[in-house]
Order: sequence, then structure tokens, then C-alpha cells
Amino acid sequence: MVVEPDSIRPEISLSNRDVVIEKHPELGSYNLYADGNPDVLFCDNETNVRRLHGQNDAAGHFKDAFHDYVVHGDVSATNP
Repeated sequence: MVVEPDSIRPEISLSNRDVVIEKHPELGSYNLYADGNPDVLFCDNETNVRRLHGQNDAAGHFKDAFHDYVVHGDVSATNP
């Protein structure tokens, strides 16, 4: 899938009632529910160019944030 630079990106967020809300410009909106009190983690679905290409000034919550969070305990890797 090729994403155009000016295309509208889908949105995902956590409501104040612990419901994950997904909004997509073509597919509509969805609510995701979970039993219990799970940790909800978000990241941007972008390649970590800092790690892959040495672009140390690149900002973002890259898609390997889950690995950094789970394996290394780096809470700042995920997108709040």
C-alpha cells in the first residue's frame, strides 16, 4: 500500500473510559473493548530511522516501541 504524503491518516486513541477508539477516513469508526485492566500501548507505524539509518534527530514513537517497552522497560518509547 502506497500512502500519499497529504493523505488523511487513521486515528487511534484511548477514551477516558478505557475504550480504544479507532477512526479511519474510509472504513469508519470502531470502538475496541478489553476485559480487565490491560496496559494499552500506542506507537506510530513508522520505521525507526534512528536505529536503522542513524538519523539521531528523527522524532517519533516508532513501530519497534513495543519491543523497547516490553523487553527493555522503556516506557517513553510508546506514544502516550
